[in-house]
Amino acid sequence: MASSSRLPAKRSELDVTMPPSEMTALSVYNVGHQRCTPRYQWGPGVRNHYLIHYVVSGCGVYETRGQRYSLQAGEAFLALPDTEITYYADENDPWEYVWV
Repeated sequence: MASSSRLPAKRSELDVTMPPSEMTALSVYNVGHQRCTPRYQWGPGVRNHYLIHYVVSGCGVYETRGQRYSLQAGEAFLALPDTEITYYADENDPWEYVWV
């Protein structure tokens, strides 16, 4: 997105700490890479596992828990299990990302 047309973003920290009794072993379900077309969107939907996306280039928007985050190259987002999310590529500068 051009800087003049970026969606407002409210940045906040997300606490995902849990007591040791609830921790489980790390398992990788899938990994991937995608160069998105303009306005490509996933969601709204729910995953049953954690998922990390790292933005390699371009920009887009990640929405969860009533918050909207405008992201660009060098930033990442975390999808939590059993939490509705939506993410989509910018119309003018669609993102490319990798995930695990």
